[in-house]
Parts: sequence; structure tokens; C-alpha cells
Amino acid sequence: MSTDDNDFGNITEEDLPAAPSTEPINTPPAASEPSKPPARTKLSGIGTLFGKTWRVFKARVWTLLLIMLLTILLTFIGAGIAFIPTFISPTLAFISILLVCIIIFSVMARCYVALYYAIPRDCGVIDSFKETKGRALPFLWIMLLQGSVIMGGYMLLVIPGIILTVLLLFPLFIFIEEDERGMNSLLKSMAYVKGHGISVFLRLIALFIVLFIISIILAFIPIVGPIISFVLTPFTLVYIFLIYNELREIKGEFNFQPSKKLKLGLILISIIGPLVPIAIAAAMIGSMGLAMLPMMMSQMTGMQQGMTIQMQQNNGNTSTTTKLNITNKPLQI
Repeated sequence: MSTDDNDFGNITEEDLPAAPSTEPINTPPAASEPSKPPARTKLSGIGTLFGKTWRVFKARVWTLLLIMLLTILLTFIGAGIAFIPTFISPTLAFISILLVCIIIFSVMARCYVALYYAIPRDCGVIDSFKETKGRALPFLWIMLLQGSVIMGGYMLLVIPGIILTVLLLFPLFIFIEEDERGMNSLLKSMAYVKGHGISVFLRLIALFIVLFIISIILAFIPIVGPIISFVLTPFTLVYIFLIYNELREIKGEFNFQPSKKLKLGLILISIIGPLVPIAIAAAMIGSMGLAMLPMMMSQMTGMQQGMTIQMQQNNGNTSTTTKLNITNKPLQI
């Protein structure tokens, strides 16, 4: 699914550059046609990028906000239904929690794939869901891979986490626009950012600063604040999409061949992401158990200095009771 400028209605070509040519790779231009210079050689400036983001966002605002609102409503409704087993029996609480997690991930994947699709296209909510039918599971899988790899980077150290955050900024858009799936979408995101990492990082920092300032201001506005915060998510996605689209135009058509070594490295990092927190939690529980062990042992040894064993024997009409007293004494050497 490639991006078409005509999908943007009144948005100018400067706001959203056209997608790269679909001509075969390494095909020389015809003799009658002079070679064309690259349409873009660098990313737009930060101020220009924010201006483009605002214009695209204004043109798509109602569709994007309706999809966001639908995401929240479906999540709350689904979570409410999932908690019904808890009211039937408290022992079913685990099933309810499991259902809530499944519903949240399913709703987010289904709605967000429609949201990502709608950002560069002049389409309604219904069309966004129709055109992305059957793409929720691959989208969710890429989300999990992206999150696991980035988490693994931060588990290694902060700097690897920041680098991976910048490199893996676009796999979900790459899946929607270019149909690259799984780990290949992550690797292609890295290929797009290669050579432009600092530029992308600076634009992310600028976005973070703007969002941080807006969040501080909104904290003092009780009613309007949460509403405006609701708008920031699609605005952020538009901003990131425009960076991706400009990088796509800068790179043009290129022979993308996923590196097996790099893919293996990302797989290992994605395993580290979830495992390290689990290992830390297990270590904390184990250390707490070891710390409590001496206290438990002292309670067991000092609980009772003596113990009485009573045995009873029945011989016909007579009954005999024998008592054995056992007393704990310190060992004398």
C-alpha cells in the first residue's frame, strides 16, 4: 500500500512528498529521458516539519480522533465484559485478567492499524477499518517485536536503548505502506535511518520538548487539559510519519536485503527485553527469602524447648499411658 499525494485533499506536495518511484531497481533511464536529481536530499527543518504536521493533522483530525475515541470505548467495553467471570466466582479472577489483556491488545492492534492507515489518506473511519481487514495480527506482532527490542536495548544500557528507539521508529508505517512484515520491517526501518540518525534524533528531541511543555501547561487546566492530551497521540504519529516519508524519498528505491547477522542480533536483544525484568524480580524474591531464612530458623528452634510424646496402650480392660519428655539442650563439647 503506497502513499499517494492525491489522498491528502488540500495538503500541498510540500507538506507530504510523493512516494518513491515504483520502477524496477537498477533499471537505467531511457535515452530520451534525462536522469532526474533526487527529489530530496535531507530532512525538512524542525520548524518546517512542525508546520507540515499541523497542516496534515488539521486535514485528517476528525477521522483520527474518531478512531482514537473508538479505541478507548471498545477497550473499556471489552474490559468490562471480561470482568464478568469475577462476579460469578472470585476464583475466576485469573481468567478475567487474562481476558482483559487479550482484549486490550486485540482492540489496540485492530484500531491502531486503521489509525496508521488513515494518517496519509483522505478516507473515513469505516474505510480505514475495511482496508486494513486481516492486518491486525501482523501489526500486533511487529508492535511486540519493536517493544521487546527497544526494551532490551534499555536493559543493556541507556545509550543502546536510545539508539534503538531512533533506529526502530518506523516499522509499523513500513508494514502499512510497504507490507514488510515481522523482523524485516524493523531491519528496513534501520536501513532508512542509516546515515540520518542524528537528524532523526534531533527531531525526536524537539517533539519531546514540545510535548513536555504542552503537558505541563495542560496539568493546570482541569477539563480542557485531558481533551487536548487526547489529541497529542495522532499529532505525534503524523509527525513521525512525515519523517518516515521524507526518509523514504531521500533513499528512493533501494535493494533491501535483510542481514541475517543483524536479524539474529535483534532477536537476541528482543529476548533480553522481557527476560531481564523477570530475572530481576526472581532475584529480588530469592534475596528476600534468603534474608528471612535465619529468622525462620530461629523461630523454629526457639519455638519449643521441650516436647512431650504421649502413647496409650489398651490391654483388655486396662489402659496404660506412657509419656516421653524430650528437652532441647545446647551441645557441650
